[in-house]
Amino acid sequence: MAEFLELKKEDETGYKREFQVRDLDSFIHGDIILESLVTPSEKEVIVLYELQNIRALPGEPCIPGYPAYVLHSRQSISKRFQNIISCNNEVS
Repeated sequence: MAEFLELKKEDETGYKREFQVRDLDSFIHGDIILESLVTPSEKEVIVLYELQNIRALPGEPCIPGYPAYVLHSRQSISKRFQNIISCNNEVS
């Protein structure tokens, strides 16, 4: 996912370049270890991206646990839920 989001990391020569798993050894140097290669904020971006891209499966009629909220095939569940929350906040 870090590759897909085109995260830039400093390589062993000190240049920032797009992170690629196949070049992992180039990014692990000095004090950098595998566990610290991706920062907490970069991890948050990756998780947020993944959550926003959870989609309804064909035949999944509603948001799980919310049968009143209809979903269409491949519709983003998180965006649908955000729309519901926004509408409810406007009514309150």
